[in-house]
Amino acid sequence: MVVLYRVAQKAVERVRIFSEDCELDAGGRRIVWLENVRPTDSIAQLESLTAVQPRSDRLVDGAVSAIAMHGDLAADASLDRLVQLSQPESQRRKVTFWLGNARGSRGLATLKRILAEDPSAEVQKAAVFGVSQSREPGVFEMLSSLARTDARPRLRSEAVFWLAQRNDAGASAVIMEALEKDDSAEVRKKAVFALSQLKGDAGIDPLLRVAKTSADPNVRGEAIFWLAQKAGAKVAAAITQAIEQDPETEVKKRAVFALSQMPKDEGVPLLINVARTHSNPAVRKQAMFWLGQSKDPRAIAFFAEILK
Repeated sequence: MVVLYRVAQKAVERVRIFSEDCELDAGGRRIVWLENVRPTDSIAQLESLTAVQPRSDRLVDGAVSAIAMHGDLAADASLDRLVQLSQPESQRRKVTFWLGNARGSRGLATLKRILAEDPSAEVQKAAVFGVSQSREPGVFEMLSSLARTDARPRLRSEAVFWLAQRNDAGASAVIMEALEKDDSAEVRKKAVFALSQLKGDAGIDPLLRVAKTSADPNVRGEAIFWLAQKAGAKVAAAITQAIEQDPETEVKKRAVFALSQMPKDEGVPLLINVARTHSNPAVRKQAMFWLGQSKDPRAIAFFAEILK
């Protein structure tokens, strides 16, 4: 890689990183090429830019990224300094990403310390994301442990979400465990969303199970909503079953909304059937409302039938 500085009026305005084989267009600007720069000097120069006043987030972001991409142990020490509690929160958040993405086992160890010591909820959240970006062995176990045992609901919910993004074979089981055992509504809601994010159709059967069997009406409603985003005959059957059989009117109404989110060729006929035949007036009314929003010719024909 190469590090390029844009300099104007004797000050660095911007730092960019490029691969050595990338063709660059400098737009007519003069290029000064520095040879034989030692990595430690490069890192020190970049770190100095994070203290320049007035502070520029764009300059700091470029400097932190460039430090992280150096293949030298001095980069680890630099990032450790840049993520200290005395540093600005926005900078600490940026560093956590690169600790996970580029700094291997040392970066993962630093992220573990940040999660234990940094008081900022936003930095903690960024650190969980940083963990999820690491390619080191043990990341799945670390995220699973956070999801199961961390005392902070927000971090448990973040860990559950990023488990789904990593496509680990055991992710579904950890997410389902959070749905069934976690006492935080925030975590359970994020867990339903996480199921919807599992690769391919891996989340459909767990979502169907949650929609049918969860004791929490809010969780059932969330599952039905995300099932609608998946669409398909199997999912449509689960949503219509919820409309017919769920004991909670609010869940039924959420299921009607879910039908409205499906592709029109699948959702509109089902909405018409609900609006025409359901025994609960509130549910029929909800179906008619979403039919009106669809602006589908079949909905217009149905309204003409009802009004006559």
